[in-house]
Amino acid sequence: MQPKKPPQAVELETAVLGALLLEQYAFEKVSEIINEDSFYKPAHSKIYSAIKYLNANNQQVDILTVSDRLNFTKEIDSVGGMFFVQNLTTNVANAAHIENHARIIAQKFIQRELIRVSSIIQSKAFADIDPLESIQIWDEMVQLMDRVTGNESQGRNVSSVATDSVLRYQDRKKLFLSGKIAGIPSFSGAITDHTNGWQGGKLIIIAARPGMGKTAYALQEAKAASKAGKHPCFFSLEMDDVSLADRLLIAEAEGLDSYADDGYSKRFLKGNLSQEEEERLSLAHRNLQELNLFIDDKAGCNLNYISKVARSLRKKNRCDMILIDYLQLLTASGKKQNREQEVSEMTRGLKLLAKELDVPVFVLAQLNREVEKRPGKQPIMADLRESGSIEQDADAIIFVFRPRYYIQQEPDFEELIKTNTSARYPDVDWNETTILNFAKDRANGPNKILVEVNKSCTTWKDTKDYITDKRRFDDTFEVSDPSAGLESNLEF
Repeated sequence: MQPKKPPQAVELETAVLGALLLEQYAFEKVSEIINEDSFYKPAHSKIYSAIKYLNANNQQVDILTVSDRLNFTKEIDSVGGMFFVQNLTTNVANAAHIENHARIIAQKFIQRELIRVSSIIQSKAFADIDPLESIQIWDEMVQLMDRVTGNESQGRNVSSVATDSVLRYQDRKKLFLSGKIAGIPSFSGAITDHTNGWQGGKLIIIAARPGMGKTAYALQEAKAASKAGKHPCFFSLEMDDVSLADRLLIAEAEGLDSYADDGYSKRFLKGNLSQEEEERLSLAHRNLQELNLFIDDKAGCNLNYISKVARSLRKKNRCDMILIDYLQLLTASGKKQNREQEVSEMTRGLKLLAKELDVPVFVLAQLNREVEKRPGKQPIMADLRESGSIEQDADAIIFVFRPRYYIQQEPDFEELIKTNTSARYPDVDWNETTILNFAKDRANGPNKILVEVNKSCTTWKDTKDYITDKRRFDDTFEVSDPSAGLESNLEF
């Protein structure tokens, strides 16, 4: 009776390697599922190892570079030569199923390991030896399985964690003494003072009703990060990349001239700029070409797609900040479920992505229509659509409120604002002011920061005196009818 062959999937191994040679981002899809030990054929293991090396060193992966790497390690002959490497791509149409194939390869590897280790344990159990030795072997097998399946504990003793905390403080102290900050600077000095710069691992929700300037604000943060030498990645599910570039160009061109009027953006979109304005546009174009701002406008992209692209860019040191516009257009990846469960899966996934990559993740979100029913139009936590999971997972929630939007719609709104805010903000022009309300901020506490925004909502800058108000967003409301409660909130 012939012995049974070990579990294997050689054809799938060939398909995975072929896809890795053909598809630029395919490695990111399988690197967390399999490694070189997962392959049954030694030649396949060596080829995968070469591909892994090239990816780790940000080098192009193709038949020639892999063969060159195998030549360098003197393994090209043992795998069957360059002809063997080339043949791996013969029957590969695309990398669409590479993840499923990789999971099957990983499954076969686990089966082989179970057979190997159980055979060792069985032979030792029959032998007259200490049974603890077999238990030790089994423990080693469990540890191996944890590494393969990603369940290996990452926990540490508190003494080690506390040491890291002190070391990080010392790093922050050095930065502070040198006049620098620990995080990524904002376009606003007031926001930078409040946050000490945007910190890695944080999920920040930027929420507002339509027309408040969520996208414009996010672009300001992305541009400020890029000008500071960072690499922000902007995933736009609503606007195409050229439309976003239009906004960036207009904002930059207007910012080059302190006397720029609000007709610039309209004339730009009509193609009717004056010679002087076109010169500003040309200079703005040159300035933007120096930015490291990655924009992805793939339609219908989901959480998995964003995660894979971000991981790939992070490994290449090209992702220091992630911005997603916006949550309600994002879809989860997996079985069908109700919207609340889907949003919960996405916010949790984005929080984990922020921690994994150690970058701040900004997610824009829409508010429901309840805001419109209040005289002061001030948003609260309950206005967040599917608010439960958003409020729970977010490290910070920033409400963007631009009074000019309502001033244009309601003739009495400007007077209403002035009457209720004159004591605190006597000199504020609400037509050119936006409130960034840090309604939740785990690290720094609540705050309201006022910034100047022009009428077309393209140029943003600090108010002259860095106006902030650190009271909670739901404390001491000024209301026209004290019995009306929160719904009549006119407090800013």
